[in-house]
Amino acid sequence: MRYYHTPALVPIVADASLKAFAAPKLKRPQYKRNGEVRLKWKPNRDDRKNRPTYYIVYRFYGKNIGDMEDPANILHITPFHQNKKKTVFYDKNPEINVNYTYIITSVNREHLEGKPSEAKVITIGKPRA
Repeated sequence: MRYYHTPALVPIVADASLKAFAAPKLKRPQYKRNGEVRLKWKPNRDDRKNRPTYYIVYRFYGKNIGDMEDPANILHITPFHQNKKKTVFYDKNPEINVNYTYIITSVNREHLEGKPSEAKVITIGKPRA
Protein backbone atom coordinates (compact mmCIF):
# COMPACT_ATOMS: atom_id res chain seq x y z
CA MET A 1 0.00 0.00 0.00
CA ARG A 2 1.33 3.40 -0.92
CA TYR A 3 0.22 6.43 1.09
CA TYR A 4 2.07 9.16 -0.77
CA HIS A 5 2.34 10.00 -4.45
CA THR A 6 6.13 10.44 -4.35
CA PRO A 7 8.80 8.80 -2.17
CA ALA A 8 10.49 10.88 0.49
CA LEU A 9 14.10 10.83 1.62
CA VAL A 10 15.13 10.48 5.25
CA PRO A 11 16.64 13.76 6.53
CA ILE A 12 20.41 13.92 6.94
CA VAL A 13 21.60 13.37 10.52
CA ALA A 14 22.12 16.81 12.12
CA ASP A 15 25.70 16.20 13.27
CA ALA A 16 26.73 14.02 10.31
CA SER A 17 30.42 13.17 10.37
CA LEU A 18 30.75 10.52 7.64
CA LYS A 19 31.86 11.36 4.13
CA ALA A 20 29.51 10.88 1.19
CA PHE A 21 29.98 7.85 -1.03
CA ALA A 22 31.47 8.13 -4.50
CA ALA A 23 29.25 7.75 -7.57
CA PRO A 24 28.09 4.16 -8.18
CA LYS A 25 28.76 2.49 -11.55
CA LEU A 26 25.49 2.24 -13.50
CA LYS A 27 25.51 -0.11 -16.48
CA ARG A 28 23.58 0.61 -19.67
CA PRO A 29 19.81 0.12 -19.07
CA GLN A 30 18.25 -2.80 -20.92
CA TYR A 31 14.73 -2.79 -22.33
CA LYS A 32 13.29 -6.26 -21.79
CA ARG A 33 10.70 -8.17 -23.83
CA ASN A 34 8.12 -7.84 -21.07
CA GLY A 35 8.24 -4.02 -21.37
CA GLU A 36 10.38 -3.42 -18.27
CA VAL A 37 13.72 -1.60 -18.09
CA ARG A 38 16.47 -3.40 -16.17
CA LEU A 39 18.94 -1.24 -14.27
CA LYS A 40 22.06 -2.83 -12.85
CA TRP A 41 24.79 -1.09 -10.83
CA LYS A 42 27.53 -1.69 -8.30
CA PRO A 43 29.25 0.49 -5.71
CA ASN A 44 32.19 2.62 -6.72
CA ARG A 45 35.54 0.84 -6.38
CA ASP A 46 36.40 3.21 -3.49
CA ASP A 47 33.32 2.08 -1.55
CA ARG A 48 33.48 -1.70 -1.89
CA LYS A 49 34.84 -2.37 1.62
CA ASN A 50 32.29 -0.13 3.32
CA ARG A 51 29.19 -0.45 1.12
CA PRO A 52 26.42 2.15 0.89
CA THR A 53 23.45 1.77 3.23
CA TYR A 54 20.98 2.20 0.36
CA TYR A 55 20.59 3.65 -3.13
CA ILE A 56 18.23 6.12 -4.76
CA VAL A 57 17.14 5.53 -8.36
CA TYR A 58 16.18 8.65 -10.31
CA ARG A 59 14.33 8.69 -13.62
CA PHE A 60 13.99 11.83 -15.74
CA TYR A 61 12.02 12.39 -18.93
CA GLY A 62 14.21 13.25 -21.89
CA LYS A 63 17.93 12.93 -22.50
CA ASN A 64 19.21 15.11 -19.64
CA ILE A 65 19.43 14.96 -15.86
CA GLY A 66 16.52 16.85 -14.36
CA ASP A 67 15.91 18.25 -10.89
CA MET A 68 17.20 15.88 -8.20
CA GLU A 69 15.45 18.02 -5.57
CA ASP A 70 12.04 17.16 -7.04
CA PRO A 71 10.79 13.96 -5.35
CA ALA A 72 8.67 13.19 -8.43
CA ASN A 73 11.95 12.16 -10.12
CA ILE A 74 12.72 9.50 -7.49
CA LEU A 75 11.73 6.19 -9.01
CA HIS A 76 12.87 3.88 -6.21
CA ILE A 77 14.70 3.76 -2.88
CA THR A 78 16.33 0.39 -2.26
CA PRO A 79 15.85 -1.43 1.05
CA PHE A 80 18.45 -0.55 3.69
CA HIS A 81 21.56 -2.67 4.33
CA GLN A 82 21.34 -5.11 1.43
CA ASN A 83 25.16 -5.15 1.19
CA LYS A 84 25.23 -6.58 -2.33
CA LYS A 85 28.11 -6.48 -4.78
CA LYS A 86 25.65 -5.71 -7.59
CA THR A 87 22.13 -4.35 -7.38
CA VAL A 88 19.34 -4.79 -9.92
CA PHE A 89 16.08 -2.87 -10.20
CA TYR A 90 13.30 -3.20 -12.79
CA ASP A 91 11.38 -0.11 -13.93
CA LYS A 92 8.03 -1.79 -14.46
CA ASN A 93 6.10 1.16 -15.89
CA PRO A 94 8.02 2.88 -18.68
CA GLU A 95 5.96 4.73 -21.28
CA ILE A 96 6.28 3.78 -24.94
CA ASN A 97 8.13 6.12 -27.35
CA VAL A 98 9.77 8.10 -24.55
CA ASN A 99 13.41 8.87 -23.73
CA TYR A 100 14.43 8.37 -20.11
CA THR A 101 17.60 9.33 -18.28
CA TYR A 102 18.50 7.27 -15.22
CA ILE A 103 20.99 8.01 -12.45
CA ILE A 104 21.76 6.28 -9.15
CA THR A 105 23.09 7.79 -5.92
CA SER A 106 24.61 6.00 -2.92
CA VAL A 107 23.54 6.97 0.60
CA ASN A 108 25.46 6.43 3.84
CA ARG A 109 23.98 5.49 7.22
CA GLU A 110 23.63 9.18 8.15
CA HIS A 111 21.45 9.57 5.04
CA LEU A 112 24.00 11.74 3.22
CA GLU A 113 23.57 11.26 -0.52
CA GLY A 114 26.71 10.89 -2.61
CA LYS A 115 27.50 12.03 -6.13
CA PRO A 116 25.25 10.68 -8.90
CA SER A 117 26.32 7.93 -11.26
CA GLU A 118 26.99 8.68 -14.89
CA ALA A 119 23.63 9.33 -16.56
CA LYS A 120 22.33 6.60 -18.84
CA VAL A 121 19.72 7.34 -21.51
CA ILE A 122 17.36 4.82 -23.07
CA THR A 123 14.64 5.22 -25.68
CA ILE A 124 11.60 3.08 -24.95
CA GLY A 125 10.11 1.47 -28.05
CA LYS A 126 7.31 -0.99 -28.45
CA PRO A 127 7.83 -4.31 -26.61
CA ARG A 128 9.11 -7.10 -28.82
CA ALA A 129 6.74 -9.95 -29.47
